[in-house]
Amino acid sequence: MTEPRSRGSAVNLCVRRGKPAGAQPLCGEVLRQAALRSCSRPCFGVISGAMKNKARHILLGVTGSIAAYKAVELVRLMRKRDWEVSVIMTRAATKFVGELTFRTLSRNPVAVDMFDAPEEWCPEHLALAERADAVVVAPCTANVIAKIAHGLADDLLACAVLAAAAPVIVAPAMNARMWDNPAMRANVKLLLSRGVHVVDVESGELACGCEGRGRMASLDSIMSALDRVLRKAR
Repeated sequence: MTEPRSRGSAVNLCVRRGKPAGAQPLCGEVLRQAALRSCSRPCFGVISGAMKNKARHILLGVTGSIAAYKAVELVRLMRKRDWEVSVIMTRAATKFVGELTFRTLSRNPVAVDMFDAPEEWCPEHLALAERADAVVVAPCTANVIAKIAHGLADDLLACAVLAAAAPVIVAPAMNARMWDNPAMRANVKLLLSRGVHVVDVESGELACGCEGRGRMASLDSIMSALDRVLRKAR
């Protein structure tokens, strides 16, 4: 008895047309490998065993904070470890740092717009989320913290975080009054309860000229948090 075919599945599809009697059908692993060759950034369910041995892949989200310039150095530190880095910027982030800077240092395209044409057939937010060993949002504004906490998905970064199965790390950056607001405290507590790793803010002079808590954590603190998360994920 022959196994029934699934019309929409490349894994179950067998192609027998043009084969001599007794020949093995073209199916299963052969079509799976063909799918891998057609998309250098595999989508869900199309992951080769060889990919597990590749260098770490970090998805870095950069949001609209003056601290966005620090994320440039964060990319450099990640690349220094031979990690692959993909960057998603919010539109607001591009007002502080240009896409070209991150593209040059990461050596990868920078994603900004939800509706940009992807390089392959894979939906961009799904492809980036699927490949990531960890997602880091640094700096993470009050607005983006609220989006992540409440599952909003109105831009590329929010969609990617929502779709990610990998650990998520956020490094907040904002004014001291915003950080101390009860709504913000509730959002941070909600993130922590869901397993999101929050790198605590630091005290010091803020961009507004005031002193207080709200500065993004040091790059060493962020990298240390990332190291801990990656070790646990092994």
